[in-house]
Order: sequence, then C-alpha cells, then structure tokens
Amino acid sequence: MKFTLALCVLAVCVSGWAEGQILGPQQTFSATVPSTVQRLAPTVNQYTSCIDLQPYAVNQPSVRMYWSIDSVNNAVNIMMRSQVACPTCGYVSVGLYPSTYAPFDGGHQYGTGSNAFVDLWAASSSTNVSANCYPWCINDAYMAPGRPYRPIRDAKDNLYNKILSYSNGMIYAQFTRPFITGDNFYDQNMTATNEFWLVYSCNPYFNMDNNIPEHYYDQGSNTWCSGSSDNVVNFSLNSTAVQACNVSNDLPPQTFTVQNMGVQQTTSTIVGVAPKTLGYDNCLQLTGAADPHNIYLRWTVSKDNASINFMLQGLVAQNYMVTGEAGYVGVGLYPYGTMYPPYGGGHPDQMIPSTDNFTDLWAASASMFNGSRCFPFCIDDAYMIGYQPANDVFSAGTDDITGKNVMIDNSGNLYAMFTRAVATPDTTYDQQIDINKQYTLLYSCSPYQSLSYAVPEHQVSNTGAARCAGMKTMTFSQNYQCTTTTPTGTTYTSPNKDFFVSWSVASGMITFTMSSIGVGWLGIGFSAVTVPPHTGSDMVVAWVDSAGAVQIIDGFSSKQTQPTYDVQQDATAISSMKTTTGGLSSATGLTIQWSRKLDTGDATNDYVISNAPLTFAWAYHTDLPTGTGSNAQYMYHGASRDNTFLNFVGGGGPVAGQTYTSGKFSATWQISGTSITFNMSGQAVGWISVGFSAAGVDAHKGSDMIVGWVDTTGAVQIIDGFSSSQSQPTYDEQQDAIPISGTVSGGQIAIVFTRALNTGDVNDYAITNNPLTFAWALHTTAVPTGTAATAMYTFHTDYDEVVLNLFTGGVVLILVKMTPALSLSIVVSALILAYSIVRFGWKLLKYFSTNKAVQQDEHEVPDQDPLKDIKSSRNGKFLRGSMAVDYANPAKEALKQPDNEEDDENEDAHGEDPHDSPDLPPKESGELKENVEFSPSKRSSDGRRSKTKNYGQFSPDMYTKLKEKSSGNKGANFFARITKARLPFKGVQIAVVDLVGFGIYLFINLGYVIWWPLQGYTPDITWGYLAVANAFFVALPATRNSVLVYLLGAPFDKTIQFHRWLGYLCLVESSLHWAYYFPYTLLYEKCITGLTSWIFVFLVFLTSVDKMRRFYFNTFYTLHFLFLGFYIGGVGHTKEFVPYAALALILYGMDRIVRFFLGAVPKRTLQLNVHEGAVKINFSKNAFGSYALGQYVFLNFPEIGLLEWHPFTLSSGPAEPTCEVMVKGLGDHTKKLVQASAEKGKLWIRVDGPYGKWPFNIMRYRTVILVSGGVGVTPCMAALRHIYHINREDKLGDFRLKSVFFVWSCKDASDFHWYGDVLETAFNRSESGADYPKLHNHSHITSARENDPLPALAKPGRPRLEKIFEAAENAAKKGEEARIAVIACGPESLVNLTWDETSKRTQDRNRFDFHHETFEF
Repeated sequence: MKFTLALCVLAVCVSGWAEGQILGPQQTFSATVPSTVQRLAPTVNQYTSCIDLQPYAVNQPSVRMYWSIDSVNNAVNIMMRSQVACPTCGYVSVGLYPSTYAPFDGGHQYGTGSNAFVDLWAASSSTNVSANCYPWCINDAYMAPGRPYRPIRDAKDNLYNKILSYSNGMIYAQFTRPFITGDNFYDQNMTATNEFWLVYSCNPYFNMDNNIPEHYYDQGSNTWCSGSSDNVVNFSLNSTAVQACNVSNDLPPQTFTVQNMGVQQTTSTIVGVAPKTLGYDNCLQLTGAADPHNIYLRWTVSKDNASINFMLQGLVAQNYMVTGEAGYVGVGLYPYGTMYPPYGGGHPDQMIPSTDNFTDLWAASASMFNGSRCFPFCIDDAYMIGYQPANDVFSAGTDDITGKNVMIDNSGNLYAMFTRAVATPDTTYDQQIDINKQYTLLYSCSPYQSLSYAVPEHQVSNTGAARCAGMKTMTFSQNYQCTTTTPTGTTYTSPNKDFFVSWSVASGMITFTMSSIGVGWLGIGFSAVTVPPHTGSDMVVAWVDSAGAVQIIDGFSSKQTQPTYDVQQDATAISSMKTTTGGLSSATGLTIQWSRKLDTGDATNDYVISNAPLTFAWAYHTDLPTGTGSNAQYMYHGASRDNTFLNFVGGGGPVAGQTYTSGKFSATWQISGTSITFNMSGQAVGWISVGFSAAGVDAHKGSDMIVGWVDTTGAVQIIDGFSSSQSQPTYDEQQDAIPISGTVSGGQIAIVFTRALNTGDVNDYAITNNPLTFAWALHTTAVPTGTAATAMYTFHTDYDEVVLNLFTGGVVLILVKMTPALSLSIVVSALILAYSIVRFGWKLLKYFSTNKAVQQDEHEVPDQDPLKDIKSSRNGKFLRGSMAVDYANPAKEALKQPDNEEDDENEDAHGEDPHDSPDLPPKESGELKENVEFSPSKRSSDGRRSKTKNYGQFSPDMYTKLKEKSSGNKGANFFARITKARLPFKGVQIAVVDLVGFGIYLFINLGYVIWWPLQGYTPDITWGYLAVANAFFVALPATRNSVLVYLLGAPFDKTIQFHRWLGYLCLVESSLHWAYYFPYTLLYEKCITGLTSWIFVFLVFLTSVDKMRRFYFNTFYTLHFLFLGFYIGGVGHTKEFVPYAALALILYGMDRIVRFFLGAVPKRTLQLNVHEGAVKINFSKNAFGSYALGQYVFLNFPEIGLLEWHPFTLSSGPAEPTCEVMVKGLGDHTKKLVQASAEKGKLWIRVDGPYGKWPFNIMRYRTVILVSGGVGVTPCMAALRHIYHINREDKLGDFRLKSVFFVWSCKDASDFHWYGDVLETAFNRSESGADYPKLHNHSHITSARENDPLPALAKPGRPRLEKIFEAAENAAKKGEEARIAVIACGPESLVNLTWDETSKRTQDRNRFDFHHETFEF
C-alpha cells in the first residue's frame, strides 16, 4: 500500500537533538562522532539488500536505503541516501511502521495499538555552530498518534557506528541498529515475525537546523518528497531480502543546487559587486578592530529632516553561495541618557517599565529558498525589550521601513539599504528620532544564523562564548566618517576554496583577516613580483595554541625552509576564531585577524606594501606548531599552499598587459581582479585558438581550449571547449568565454574575449600565478562550419606550445611535455646508460683486481716463489692472474723437447710441451732475468730442442700482466651457446642475442601503441611520435665515431646492422602514421610535408638493399644522403621533429668533422707491392689512432677518386711501426687502384681510422683458431705478425698463448703467395727454440689436386673444420676445461660453418669465443 508520510524531522521544543549516543548495557557497539562530514562516497558492496523508496525522476530527489544483517551482534547495518543541494543542505529520513496498520490522512494519523508509531531515523548537517545538527547528526526519533505532525527525539539513542558522508550531490547516512533495543515505547522490535512499511521523507534544500523543515521541494507546485515502500520488509536473518535497486537509477538525471534548481533562485539584484557608498554623508564603524565582521552604518538625513536613508553593512554572508542562507546584521536605537541604560551587551533593562525602555531594531538577512520568510531578502522593522527581539509587524501590524534593498558582494559583505521616517505612526515600538539627540546604537550579527525561520542568536563560534554584539553612542546630526575603508577587491579566495584572506587599509595600517580549513597554523607572505615566493619573502605565521591564545610570528625567508624569526616583530594579533570565513569548502578551520604598518621601517626583513602589485603567498597546516616565538617549530605545509599577484592598496591583481609571439601567432592579455582578457591574432583568415593546461601536460591532453573565428556574416564566434585527446575539442556545456570583438582584415584575424581566472567549471583550467602549458593553433584559410556545439573546423595548419606564467608573462623554460617520442628516448637512453655503467664498472673492477695482484707479485720477498700460483694450478687448472716471468737459474740445464713433426701427438693433454714448463726455480739471488735472447733452433741427439738463455736487460713485453681467460661454468657456457649462436638460416649472419636485443627494442615501441599508450595519444599520433624518436636512434649506430662505440663497446662494423634495422622500423612506423591520414594527404600543408618526408625515407630504403650496396656501392653511398630530405621534411611536418633531427644531425656533423681532421691531409704511400691482381699498400700510421688487432681503415686515393672512401682491414700488427693493407682488384675502384699502383711507385693516400676491434684479446687464450678465406686472410695475417713478432723490435714474452691453429682457404696458388712469406716466417719461429706458440698450419688450395705442385706450407682441397676444431680443443684442454678464441674472415659460407662449429662445441666446461669480420658494409 502506497501512502505519503510527512516526516517533519526535529522539533526545536525538544532539547537534546545534538549528535550523541546513549549506550544501553546490552550493546557492544562503539559510538563515534566524526567532527566533519566526510567527502567521499562510501562503498555499497558491504550491503546485501537495497530498495529505491523514491526513484529518480525529472526534478525529483531520490531516496534509497541499503542494509545487511550482522548476525554476530544481532543487528542490522543501514545506509540511507538522498540528493541534496550542498554538503550542508537538506535531510533524509526513513522509518519503520508496522504492517498491521494502515496509515491515512497523508500518513499523519495512526492506529490505536501499543506499537502504532513510526520508529524514525533522520540525518542532516549544518554550518550553524549553534544548531542541533552542527556539524552533522543522525538521530533516533519517533512519531506517535498523540503528536502526528511532530517528530520527537527518542531519549534513548539506539543508533551506533554513525557516519555521515557527502559526495557528488548525495548525502549518505550510515549507522547500526540492534534488532531489539529494549526501548519498547519508541523503538520497533525488528524480530523475525515483524514486518514493516518503510516510510520516508526528504528535502534537498532545508536541513534540520533550528527549525522544522517541510518535505516539499517545489512549493509552487506543492511537490512533496515522502511516501512508503511498495512492499513490507522483514529484517530477520532468514529474510530473502527485497529486490536489488535498479541500476538505471544510479545516475541522476538532474542535480539540485542552491543556485538554480527547484525552489532555489539566484537573484541578480542581491549577489554581485558592492553598492556605491559615496551617496551617504556619514559613516560610523560599529565593530572594533578585534571584530572581523566589519559592521558599518552609513546614513544621510534628508534636506527637510523628515527621513534618513540608511546603509547597514556587515561581513555575514560568506556562506551564502554554499548554504543558500545568509547570516544577519542588525542595528537598533536606544535613548541615551535615560535612567535605565542598557546592559548585558546592549540589551535594555526589561525589569524596569518605561515608555523609552526598548530598542527600535532593524535587521537584515537573505535566503535563496522561496519557502523562507527572507526570500530573496528581508529587512525587518523590530523592537527588543530585554533579550528577545520581536517583529514589529507581528506585534503592531506596521512596518515603517521603506525603500528596502539588499546586496551581497563576492566577499560576503551584506549591504541593507532602507529609508526610515524620523517620526512614524507607531509610537509604541518605534523610537521617534530626534536628529540632534544622542542615541546608543546597539548592534548584533551572526555569519551562520538567518532571520528566515527563527530569532537567531548572535553567536559566531562553536565554543558558545564568542558573540557579535555591542553598542556605540552617536547623534544623527553630527558628521561622522569611517576610520577604515574597504577598497574594491580586498579579498582573495584560493581556487580550491581552502584559504581566504581579506584586508583593509587606513592611516598607514593594514589589517588582515586570513582563514583556512586547516586547524593548525596558517600564514601569508609578500615579495616583489619578480621574486619567487619563499625565496625573498616577508612572512607572517599565526595559530591558536592549546590554551586558546593567539601566537603570531613575523619572519622572513630566503629559501625553501621554515621562515627565520624577525627580531623586530611588526605583526600584531587582533582576534581569532576556530571556524572559517570567506565561503571556504569547510566551516571547520581557523580564522585569525592581525595588523601591521604598510611600511614598518624594517627595510631588511619586511616588505613595504604600496599601491603596486606584489607576489602574495599563503600556506597552512592541520597540526599545531610547537614552542613559541623564535623557538616555534611548525610542520611543512606540503601541497596546502599557493601564490598569486595582488595589490593590497589599489585592490585586485596587476593590470599591466602581457604579450607573447610565436610564428604566425601573437597574443596580448590583461588581468584585472578576477578576470583575464585575451586578444589573440594571427596570420590567418580561418580560425584561431588558445589552450591552457597544467605545466608539462601535453597541450592537447587535458586542455581547456577556446576557439574563435569570424563567420561569413561577420559575426564573432567563440567556443569554450576542452580536449582529452588529439582531436577536435569537445564543446563545453558551460560557456565561460565571452566574446568582445573580432575582425578579419588583410590576411589577419584578431579575436578578443574575456573569462574568469577561475570559472568553477571542471572543464576549465583555473589560471593562477603558476606556470601553465599555453598552446595556440590556427588555420590559415578554412572557416569553421556550424556554430556552438555543432561547429566543425579543420585540422590546424600552424601551432605551437610553451610553458608560460600568464601573471608574469615570462616564458618558463622548464618542464617538457611527455610524448611517446620523449618517453621512448628516455627509456632507451636509460637502458643504454645502465648497461654502460655496468660495463665500465665491471672493467674497473677487473682492472683494479688485476693491478692489485700485480702489485702483490712485484713486492714478493726474494725467498718466495712469484710463480707459486702457477705451481698450485697444476692438475688441469688454468693459470689465473699469474705473471709469466722466468727467473734466472744458471745451474739449471738447458731444457729440450722432442724433435717431432707430429706435434699433435707429442704434446701432452694441455697442448704444450711437457718439458717447456714456466715453473722454473728462482735464481738464488731472487733477481729477475735480464736481456733475454733466443738462440737459433738446435736439435740434440735425443730429439729435443735446446734453449740457450742469456741474462741481461729485462724486456717489458715479458712482464705480462694479462690474466688467462677462464673456461666458465656449465651454466655460463650454455647461456653463451644459446645467445651467441647464429640464426639457423642460410645466408644469415645474425646472432640470437642481437635479434633478442632488437626484439626488446621493438617490444618497447609496440608497447606505446598496444600495452602502455600514453594518455591522450591515439595510435595514429603515437606511430608518428615513435618514428620521430627512431629518426634520432637510427643515426647513432650509423656514425663511425659513434657514442655507442664508447658506451656499449660495440664497433661500427657491428652496430651498422642495428642502423639498418632501425631504418626499417622508422619506415614502417612513419608508413603506419601516414596510413591514418592518407585521405588528407594533398589537402593540408602539414600532410604534404609529411608525405615528402616519407618519400625520402622510402627512397633511402630502396637504395639500401644488399645488392645495391654490394655491386653499386658508390651509387648507394651517394643516394644515402637522401636521408637529409627525410629530416628536413619531418621538421616541416611537425615541430616535434626538430630536437630529434637536430641531435641526429649534430652527431652526424661531429662525426664528419672528426673524420675530416683525421683524413684531411693526404700523404704518400711508403711502398706498393703489386702481385697478380692485388696490391700491398704500406703507409705511415695516423698520429691520432690507437691501434689494435682486427681494425680497419677507410682509405681514399685522390688520384683515383677524390670522394671515394673504402674500408680495408689492416694486415699489419698493432706493434709494427707502419700500416699495411692488401687490396684485391674486384670492383671498378679496386681494379683502378691495382693498375695505378703498378704504374706508379707511390700514390697519395688519405687515411680515416682506425675503426673497430676484436671483442677479446687473443693473447689471453692458450689456443687461438684463425679461419680465413681468400683475401679475408688479412686480419688473420695481422694476428700472426703480432704473435710471432714479425716487423717488431720488442722482445718476446706473451706466455699465455701456446697454440695457434691457422686455417686459410685459397682458390689458387697465386692467392697463397700474397702472404706465403709471412706464414713461413711465423712457422719457422714456431719451430725455433724460442718460446713462440705452436703454429698448426692448415692452409689449403681449393682448386689444387692431390699431386699438383704446391707451395711448401699449402695443402690441396678444403680444410676439414671438424678435425681442426677437435685438435684445437684437445690442445687447449687442461683437465676437462678449454677456452678457445676463434677469428673468422672470408666468404659467407666459410664464416657461417665456423660460427656453427663454435656454437656446437661450446658446452659443459668448453667455451669457444667467436668473432667474424664484417667482410661487406
């Protein structure tokens, strides 16, 4: 059964409505009372049942109740929810009524049974400090037949765990109610057998203050919020619960606000600027300096002395726009000099009867509720005898005040203007004014209590002690002038409404009233507009200590720390109250009034306040400071701070205009008070726009945007919009940009508009004295179509963004927006840097550990054996960190070894001569050998090779400090085998680790599109940004002197592969970006430049394929400079490309400069040796080069080709005094070179290099395998010449290396003769008596047959790599371990076979370190 029940919650006649709980002995619940209303919506998951009592409808508030059963405590947890107009507006109520009764007469009459009453629960909140629901309440009440229209507070409160929350226009009341409370008179027993109607009422506007609210929300149509549930409800444990709430009701179709919904009305004649005060001849300030309410009475007596025009002013309406109710201000006349003067703060003596013994009272207030008596405002003619005012109309039926008007300014000052006749017909309750007679003016006020429903108290704080009341003697005919003036714009409220300050200036003094929602300390600071806050500020901090005393500190600050105590204290405290003022977001807080001189005379630490803008800073904290005076310590404010520009004497902010110009755009703006006016102009006839967002935020992501143009009719169109992505801004339903003018002339557009600095719109950016991202855009030709929300405008042709401070006008050169390009650059750079740090750290660790071991060996005492680590490393252990140094022993016989050509069979398991041990006893004196010389090879009768040693000057080369390479453990070797293996495809020379590394890089790129896209960046935009970033990274590995060489240790010939891959990736990403905009390719200049850039990168790709590089290198090299077109087109396409293109070109330019200086000056070759289609070129070393094995140089021969540079591997060792390369005539250039070398004895040559190097030092290995094919033997020959000291002056001493397996596959014998002499020399030295490594020669002529005549060291056929590797492995092993270095250079098939063999044999404790020369770039 549906019925309406008018639950008029709360009666003022019943005391004790204030929030509180009376716990019965049977309850175990804890009753807690939060001091403020929570501002977060509670979760509903904790409740199992839900019912919509009054669902959402158009212009109708809703009521919903949730509940769940607490079986442990035999109770029910309940939450009531309803719409309200503001956090302290409205109420909601739900009650239980037995199902056995049928309510009638609107629900206000009940049955006659013992339980025929409503068990009622009601919730509300209030800003009125003296109200029963301050700050909030959830009350246990009832409505019985004897009092059907009045709810009554239950003396026994059985509701516990109360919480009141407010969020997004909803009030939530949570509490717990036991099933059986023991209160059988006023609580319904919620047993399993009882069923109830749920009756409810609400009002979104009226709260349960000191009045009885009605539950109507539109008085004009008599619309009520009340009723009952459609079905009865059982709260038993076994109840199946009612149906779940309708999800469609979760989003309200409307919002109740105090400004413009239902009965709420904002009257334009009430709220606005302060009225003019110049029309009044007299002004008297009634409140003293300690009272922040600033009550003034202004008046002018008419020329005929028959009437007086009054203006009564008081700072009592700060909460008007929040609660819908203003406070009140009142003033009254009491005859001065009577025998019964007023007492008790202005109340006349009511005990002594007299015709004059009363106060003629005038009081003013305002309300937004049209059900209120003071809607939209009221100025009452009243009187007061004793302590209780009474309305004159109600008592005498006359109102003798005319010309009434009330205005409220933005600071909360209420101005009541009215006219009062000197003599009125009401001689009973009106004082008959004699303008020459003295009167006592009695005044009172309250910023919280209104005249709307009751006679208010003049209470101004929740302590109950502070009052706004007083009296002052005056005569109307006497001239009075206010001693304090309040200039225009003398207040400031923070954008978040958490801090407020007002000020007044008079007689060289300034009085501040500062308020914040923090209850700890609050402070303000002043500095010049050019000085950042907290770096040169005059600061004042104040608080109310635990004893209730105001503490104030005058200080100064030069850095971001607690201000320094000023010895000259110039700030004087006036008053304080523990509540806020200025319409802040919470009534709970702190307000402190204080004053100081404009110029204190303390020029060192105080700022002189004048009629000029200054930087104003504020801060607060919720915790009280400790200590007082110079010993005070207060907590860091954190985010509870801000700053702006103000003018304390002239009022408002700075009015000086600011300008900004960029490209085709120019803007000027002017800040005046709380508004800003923009004039944006540009070289365009289409549209123009500006946008604001937080500093560092992308200009098209989270931006407040304003677009303007002049349409075809000449009318100015302005759209206030917002954007969260890279698309056309969304139309803002609240249009806050007001057009002023607009013109298009001479190819120039100019649009002028104004808007508030802080519009209060969630889609608008609040402009403060802080940096913001300022963006502009325009279209040079296209005029938008449509208007307002339907407008469509084309993609901009020009745009830019910068970080600005609109107050100071300066460009803030900090903060860079985070784009996918920047993010990718940071991530990749961080990875490269991290790897570099680890790499260099590891190198330093190895260096110092090795150096320490050397120093220890150098300081060995004579009777110790410096080779004891070699001795202890026998039985299959490698040499670890020992120095290979022979000590003299004249008594020892010459060591000999077998004279056997089958060296593989006669060497021991370690691959070395068992008699050739370095483990020699020391010379008796312990001195090192000196002048080691080696005699020619001598053979003894027993077949061993004798060794003669002379002791003289010690050779530094013998003092080897290199540690032998460890074989590694099984896990490390397995990892190396997997990662360094070649991809198993024919013709592929890519290591698994390289592919994995680039795969990770590719994964990071794709992540910005698929897995972790940056907010506001759609895939089409992201692909473009990624291409921009990779346009920089593609240049890193392409330069010969790349930074990657130093950071990663990767030579140019290895990084060039990543250059190709990054180039492909750049092409793919730019193609994907272009694909999205393909339909617009030829429509816009931006798209045309983008297409141009893409064409260039595509041409670079086409001319970089393998065949082009191999057979048409010069063409490839020349066309590769098309990359410059890609960068130039990209810069024209988007300014985002500029820094990346600039960095890439800077790196490339630096590389070219270095290469120019290294190879700019030509020099003559030292020797040219032409032999059967090839030439050996000998030339002097580059003075700037640092040479190592495996390096190559770029050579240019100006006589053959002035601009042709080609890479050639050095065939000379790094210790040789000159350089040598072998060039075979294969292509046009090399054939010309061979021919010129044959014709001329010497050539001019330019050298760029050396570059590259092997990734490991072969001198740290016991065994090395050198595999080469054809002319690819050059790096292997360089190794032989170095190992066997060919063309070297220094002495032998590389004791680590024991075996060298040399593999050379030549097509015919003519190729073999290139380096046959070098091979023969190395082999002879290996077979000599010196300590050279054993050379295992496997040189083959592939075209030769078994019986063909061959050079002495050559064999027919092809080398068998499997056998050679097996022999090398046996030679290298010490026990079960082997570590072998393998170098390969030659045809692709030979290199790949060698690579695969090393991978196959790297297992267990055997490790093959492989490196192959890049034969072709």
